[in-house]
Amino acid sequence: MTRMKMESVKLQTTSTVRQLEEYIRHAANSVNGNMQRISRKERLSDFSTRAAVEVTLYGKVGLLGGLKHLRLGSASDTWGVQIFVYDLGQERRIELIALGEGVGSRLFGAKNFNASKEKMNDIADILV
Repeated sequence: MTRMKMESVKLQTTSTVRQLEEYIRHAANSVNGNMQRISRKERLSDFSTRAAVEVTLYGKVGLLGGLKHLRLGSASDTWGVQIFVYDLGQERRIELIALGEGVGSRLFGAKNFNASKEKMNDIADILV
């Protein structure tokens, strides 16, 4: 059984949850992604408590991305990034998880790990 590749980034901000929801929508548009709420079985966060925001941004790598992340058939690959926002009172903790090949690729459609990591970094830049 193949394990899913994952890499995460954790960020802190004083932006409100509502502001971060707007930033996430903006990020989805900026990276040409779709947004989907995360179900309990798809949740990959290290934190045991439910987050104020739990979504996956995902999309197709496409022809240009396929050339950039060259591998056989990469133009038809997809990427995926889970986003969790935890409200800690005075600040918010954001966890971004880039998803790659493996068992989770069937659940999340995230096949190209390098493209997912690149999108995760682009999204992080928008959120903070």
